[in-house]
Amino acid sequence: MNDYHFDIQLFLNNKGIVDAAAREEGGFSLGFTSYPSELLPPEGSIFTWNDVSFRFPVRSADGFDNFVLEEQRMSVVPRNYTSIAILGASTNGNFYEELSLLYQREETYRFKLKLSNFIEQESWFGEAVALECAYGRCRTSDIDYYKPKIYCVTETLPDHLLFDEIVMGDNPFMHIFAITIRGVN
Repeated sequence: MNDYHFDIQLFLNNKGIVDAAAREEGGFSLGFTSYPSELLPPEGSIFTWNDVSFRFPVRSADGFDNFVLEEQRMSVVPRNYTSIAILGASTNGNFYEELSLLYQREETYRFKLKLSNFIEQESWFGEAVALECAYGRCRTSDIDYYKPKIYCVTETLPDHLLFDEIVMGDNPFMHIFAITIRGVN
């Protein structure tokens, strides 16, 4: 099996990872809590979690490092895929949205992407914690009461599913940091 790291750069629209010098620029949640950059993988790096590799996002010129769901339509190389793994988290609650996979504009598969609040003590939907920070970065200080998490949701696809497009749901409180699609060719 091959891991294909979907390039999310064109879709970045939110700043959720900040260093201490730029803490006032963080805007991941309505309460202005963000992830501390020094506790996450470096921008653009490949890291492996639970036998799946991911490419951590590179900050855009606007300073964005993740995207919120806005019904994005994402073209992928048509292949037979076996699974899709998504790194993300919700803010201001626990949310889910439909995610559709299409081939030649026809829906071939749909599932619910469920993401817990990034500062929950335990995942609400039972999704796995892929990354956890020792503290949250707020605008005035770092708070160790908050332990921001990035969750991994993996959907196993039926029968080596052929698709060429991913269509996201619409929820401004659901954030995506990386997408890896596993395929057979």
